[in-house]
Amino acid sequence: MTIIGFNFTSIKAERSNPIKGKIGVQNSVKIEDIKESDLIVGSNKNKTMIFEFIYTSKYSPNIGEITLKGSLVMMADPKKVVEVVTAWKSGKKEEKNLPKDVMAPVINTVLNKCSIMALQMTREVNLPPQIQLPKVKVN
Repeated sequence: MTIIGFNFTSIKAERSNPIKGKIGVQNSVKIEDIKESDLIVGSNKNKTMIFEFIYTSKYSPNIGEITLKGSLVMMADPKKVVEVVTAWKSGKKEEKNLPKDVMAPVINTVLNKCSIMALQMTREVNLPPQIQLPKVKVN
C-alpha cells in the first residue's frame, strides 16, 4: 500500500472571541468517506482508495476553530481495496471497523499534513498554536 496523493479541498480558520485566561484545544480527524477508484498509468490499471477527511482544531471556551477538509489517495492490492471499501460501506462508516494496517498510515499522514497547515493558519488569525512547540530553556 502506498499513499500517492493528498490535497486540501477546504481551509477555514476563524477566531470568534478574544483570548482570555486558560484555553483548551481539541484536535480531531474524521474519515467522511472512502471510495474505490482506478488509476491508469500507461497500459496498467491500478486500484486505489480515496479517503475524504475532516481535521478540526477547536479552541475553547468558544475562542475559535480551524477546519481542514481534503482527500488522500492510497494505491493498494485490488483485494485489499475491495475489503476496505466493503467494510466501510457495511460497517456504519466508522474507522474502527477498518483494517489497522490501512488506517494507521492514512490517519498519520492526515495528522502530519493537517497539523502543519493548521499551525500556519493559527498565525493568520492570531490563535495560539494547536500543538506544543519546542522551547529552549536558558540556565
